Amino acid sequence: MTGVRLILATLLLTLTGCQTQLFARRPKPVTPVLSSEISCEVLVDHLNQQTAGLVSWRSSETRVHVRMPGLPMPQRLSGTLACTAPSNFRLIAGNMVAHADLGANDNLCWAYAKPGDPVVLTWAHEDSYLLSRLPGGIPHLDASWLLSILGVVPMNAEDYELIRDPGNGTMVSLVDVDDTADGGRVQHVVRVDLVTGMVREHTLTDEAGVVLVRAQMRDHRRVTGAVIPHEIQIAFPATRTELTLNFARIETNCSVPETVWQPPGGRGIERVDLRTILETVSRQSADTQDAMVPISNRVNAEPFADYGEEKSEQSDTESEALSVPQFDEPPVRESRWRRLPFFRWFSR
Repeated sequence: MTGVRLILATLLLTLTGCQTQLFARRPKPVTPVLSSEISCEVLVDHLNQQTAGLVSWRSSETRVHVRMPGLPMPQRLSGTLACTAPSNFRLIAGNMVAHADLGANDNLCWAYAKPGDPVVLTWAHEDSYLLSRLPGGIPHLDASWLLSILGVVPMNAEDYELIRDPGNGTMVSLVDVDDTADGGRVQHVVRVDLVTGMVREHTLTDEAGVVLVRAQMRDHRRVTGAVIPHEIQIAFPATRTELTLNFARIETNCSVPETVWQPPGGRGIERVDLRTILETVSRQSADTQDAMVPISNRVNAEPFADYGEEKSEQSDTESEALSVPQFDEPPVRESRWRRLPFFRWFSR
């Protein structure tokens, strides 16, 4: 009897399993929005149509999630992001302990952060590639690239080459190569999902293929006819820094006061250009290297006999100090620029 029950139970389970598989919902096949054989011109036109007529937008409910080395825990900030073609951008965000201000206008870009010395770092648009040469390193902030991913600057098909991914038939890349002021090259790669017809990623790489910055786009929504991602995750691999921007509410083609496109100023705030900092750091580095070179090897150095005469005129304390052998490298005076919040925030 027990054996019969076992057989019936097994049969019942088998039939139930077959029935479950028979009536299980199967995923419906998805027809890609774009053909895998699409041309570069048609693809760029498709992307431009998503933001046709969009020249500016603003989100006064922007949340910023920051992860980077040196922070005891990820920081959450809230603020406002605004952008207007062709070159205006500003992000102001903060919390109880920190404040950040990044922006650009027709003439320059800037970065300001608190806590720290009240200094606004500025640079010309074409000098963005120089940011990586600062002590400690600062993420690559390219205003034209930011405005491109925000959708207010249309793409030009003549600037891009379409690359098909042999290992992924649902993704293609649009590649644009630009020359930098120092003779190098920066490559802008736009990854497009053919199934949804949306841009999934914008990447900037140097001529060696090293990723300078990567932006991943999610949660695309239509706002008064324009398709705008409501979540953008920006990663700076060199400094292991990651920013996630979420936009709760977006206004399109809104009027933005001209004062928004000016860097922070006021009493006690100093504005310093990027090239000025680099020249100062380079000069201090040269002085340090010169101090490490033996006197006998310096250009136009006098014979040791002459230095001996000068030494006899010094006090006993100074002579005693000079007679102590120096095996360590001479101390390097810390550059004042290392005290800026940018180097503390974005240090490797």
